[in-house]
Amino acid sequence: MPGLLRVAIQQTGLSSWSGHGAPYRRKPKNREVWSEKTKEVLLYLPSRLGQCEGRKKLMKLMFLVEHFDPGLGRLVRKSLLGDSFLIYHYGVFSFEVMNCYNELVKEGKIREGPGGLESSPVCRGISLGSPEKRGGSDLKLELGEKLRERVDGVIERFGNLTGYELEVQTLKTLGISEKDRYFGRPVESIIR
Repeated sequence: MPGLLRVAIQQTGLSSWSGHGAPYRRKPKNREVWSEKTKEVLLYLPSRLGQCEGRKKLMKLMFLVEHFDPGLGRLVRKSLLGDSFLIYHYGVFSFEVMNCYNELVKEGKIREGPGGLESSPVCRGISLGSPEKRGGSDLKLELGEKLRERVDGVIERFGNLTGYELEVQTLKTLGISEKDRYFGRPVESIIR
């Protein structure tokens, strides 16, 4: 376990670990339902944006969907989808969201880069996969009114920012000026 992350986890009181190095938090019983909602939002974002600049932007937008209330104009501690975020190398990050994203890429429902993962070690763009891979020509997502309003509000307010700009903005909104001091900390413990 990396030293800095070990210290950060000890400071936050998260002592158990999942197999891939992420702090483990007990999952709610309806995690499968939440995971499906996370996947639907991951598909909805590029469908609304046309194409998403990359994983960094998508991750920051997912964080904002989870914790930014457009009606209040601020971050809220209570998460909407139930995905846990922490401060990581490029700002806010969720292993749960990344796992859902990787499943969608593997299933061909999301496509990375101009020619796919193999042709681009750095993701240059994210778009929806072919209609056949998505299960039909029309993308029919059942987000529900509350979730759709939240996602649309986040897109309206933050959708035009780059991944880097979103990294800076989300850290600033969390009151973080030195990312390394907060490395590994869950955002729920940071949101005021």
